[in-house]
Amino acid sequence: MEYNFYKADTSDADNLNTPYDFSSIMHYGRKYFSVNGADTLEALNSSIAFGQRGTLSSYDIQAIQTFYGCSEPITISTTTTTTTATKTTTTTTKTTTTITTTETTTTTTTE
Repeated sequence: MEYNFYKADTSDADNLNTPYDFSSIMHYGRKYFSVNGADTLEALNSSIAFGQRGTLSSYDIQAIQTFYGCSEPITISTTTTTTTATKTTTTTTKTTTTITTTETTTTTTTE
């Protein structure tokens, strides 16, 4: 996995006039490619977070605009959908009605 961390010469890269971007969508996270769970990347300033994969950073957008010669600003809109589950309880009452029919037979005998 050493190839993932090849240290390139600065003449091999074009930063498109943007500063180093820890928030870039392309930046590896702290533990990427770790075999033991330890950090594989460490910033000099330990409070810097990096390695997000959620959205383009402002410098990602600036670099894309520069690379493709865009004059209009690119806007990124984010939509968050929240689904709330509600538990519904249905109570069913079963009523049984028994109807008893009694048949009466009257027999009359005359002598």
